[in-house]
Amino acid sequence: QLEDYPGLGRDDAVAFSLADCGYIVTGNHGGFSESNQMWKYNTTTKQWYKLTDFPGEKRQYALAFTNNQFAYVLGGISENNVPLNDFYRYNSLDNSWQQLDSFPGLARWSAATIQSQKSAFVFGGATVNGFLNDSWRYDFKTESWENLDTIPALAKRDQLCFSLGDKIYLSCGYSINPLMYHSETFS
Repeated sequence: QLEDYPGLGRDDAVAFSLADCGYIVTGNHGGFSESNQMWKYNTTTKQWYKLTDFPGEKRQYALAFTNNQFAYVLGGISENNVPLNDFYRYNSLDNSWQQLDSFPGLARWSAATIQSQKSAFVFGGATVNGFLNDSWRYDFKTESWENLDTIPALAKRDQLCFSLGDKIYLSCGYSINPLMYHSETFS
């Protein structure tokens, strides 16, 4: 067992890796008390470090992906149960945050995300009026979003995403109409 995370216990946060460090940001401290704290675990020193707080509204169920020394945090749901579509970039070289143009799709939480060398992808998720089955691509070079094809399945949240070779696979998830857990897989 490693050194315990020193912050308040939390769930529904986002986590990502950059270089030899793991990061935790946003989430819920229990009792619907959201957080904007950010912590880094350095695998070389085997220690936790408190970093600059996430500058956006406190939230849970946000999305995160990385590219080079940057991490991106998108959306989530606020303490007041408001879906968010704001978009931020974290620079690990100088521990700074920059707000980017908002995500052009519907504000959402609990979406699936994955990245490649050139792009990040966002699939489905939940919004105030139900669940989504859309898909989006973020181009790191042009810093722009593209709306892709609709996923040919029921709208879902909490889907699982992985890649093998040049293909992305999307599986499982939870739908509300009908209320059920899914096992279908798409590529």
